[in-house]
Amino acid sequence: MGVICVAQLPVLVAPHWLFIGLPSAIFGLSRRFSGPVCGLFMGITFGVLTGYERINELFPSHLKGNDLEISVRINSLVQKEGGNIRFSANVIDGPIEIRRKRVLLSCYRCEGSYAPGEMWRFVVRLNRPVGTLNPPLFDYAGWVMMQQII
Repeated sequence: MGVICVAQLPVLVAPHWLFIGLPSAIFGLSRRFSGPVCGLFMGITFGVLTGYERINELFPSHLKGNDLEISVRINSLVQKEGGNIRFSANVIDGPIEIRRKRVLLSCYRCEGSYAPGEMWRFVVRLNRPVGTLNPPLFDYAGWVMMQQII
């Protein structure tokens, strides 16, 4: 039940908040009627920690904002708007954590032509996608995670 509650949250709870409920959950194990509450808390803890592990697996936090040199193969049509381009690509060479993963790259005020299937070497700055907390709007971060794009 706790895992289902976590799945319905728009954002993951910070893990340090779990330590506030830990003493009461441990104390609740010794009480007869507090077993369901303790089980709920354990499910919430499992859901939150698994969520953070999944996010860190897709996008290691130490890569955020650093300049990285990567080799990629473009695997989508290149979208051009003004001087900006955007495409997805598979990482062929770069940091071990992102090799053989898919990235969505954007370049502002870029010149040159790019085509699907071409291999390029770029210096990029990767950022974790940001979602929205407004439920009726499109959740970009969730979509990127489901597509397994970093």
